[in-house]
Amino acid sequence: MNYDSTRPANSGDTKLSEIAIDRTPKVFDTAGPQTNALVTSEVAFDTLAELARRQNYILHSQGNMNWSGTQLRFDDSAIGNNILLEILSSEGVTNHSFTLQMNGSTTANGTNTFEFINLTDGDLLYMELNSALLVDSGTAFALDNAASGTGTTVGKRLLKTTVAAGMPKITQSPTGGTIFNIPLAMVKLNTLLGTNDIFWIPHGIRWPAGTVSNLGAVIVEGPQPWADHFASSQATLQSAIASCSVAGGGIILITAPFSVSTTIAIPANTKLLGRGPGVNQLTMVNGSLLTLGGTFASMQSVAVVAQSGFAGTMVAFNASNCNMRECYFDISACTDVATNIAVNLNQSNSRMYNCGIHLGSPSVNKIGINYQTGATGPNTDVDTIFY
Repeated sequence: MNYDSTRPANSGDTKLSEIAIDRTPKVFDTAGPQTNALVTSEVAFDTLAELARRQNYILHSQGNMNWSGTQLRFDDSAIGNNILLEILSSEGVTNHSFTLQMNGSTTANGTNTFEFINLTDGDLLYMELNSALLVDSGTAFALDNAASGTGTTVGKRLLKTTVAAGMPKITQSPTGGTIFNIPLAMVKLNTLLGTNDIFWIPHGIRWPAGTVSNLGAVIVEGPQPWADHFASSQATLQSAIASCSVAGGGIILITAPFSVSTTIAIPANTKLLGRGPGVNQLTMVNGSLLTLGGTFASMQSVAVVAQSGFAGTMVAFNASNCNMRECYFDISACTDVATNIAVNLNQSNSRMYNCGIHLGSPSVNKIGINYQTGATGPNTDVDTIFY
């Protein structure tokens, strides 16, 4: 590694300093004419291409993988997300490269489908491959699920073992070809947190429990990425909230406008993040309710608008020590003769900062903020604008 590299020395991936070249690079070859700039440039690019070919695989996913600490799930956001290992260089004459795919499912683990894999401390996932089934046999292969499903194809499947037991040795297949193994992931207990981390071996990266991300992203302890969950519908919002509940918190970004037709509670230590008034607003249908349902739950820059038939409360503080910042509430369309409330402040020690509440005209039967527990001491708002 370069002396100023930001990658840790023990990251586990191949480093340039570890590559041995067993012949003189062409850039140092003086056997031919080296007098003009064009030839020199061509030789330099040829050398770079030679080094690039030493990267033999790419591991990534199509969609988010969800690592809870006990399960690796392929069905985040109700989508069957796939894991792919692309082999960039092989001994094939016809197909120099090919892709190994673990097909994500939203319904079940099957012969070659993956919904989830239960994993615990010391477990190891690996691919069992037979060169005779892969090399020059095509460009894409679906791996059997022998880790959590019913897959049985020897030499083309994902298996689970333990670090203590290890992977089988390279062997000759009775039907031809060589059976070899590629380690994919290892689980290890994080003794400091008491939860399991998963290590993606080809990348040399670690995901702590509660990580939801595209495979290939580096997730570290400390401040969470901004944001780590995304919601474009009521269903994906509920899925993100479930993930945050398991992880103990998170940040959910609203990426599209949608309607809310039920009661949804933001769990403890979780922030619902929007992009301001008029952008990706949440439309509250009659009978719906959005609550700050756990300690230190919060909302920021979220736009919440009531339908004309809405009657009741749009957002309620149902836990202590919660807060809102720069949120926008619109109950101007409400026509019900009952009392309509934009925000209900309950419990204690909760705050609102710089919010806007549109009551409209007439403002009869409309309340911007209802202090159920009191306007001073227990709960307060700062610089809320009513219009």
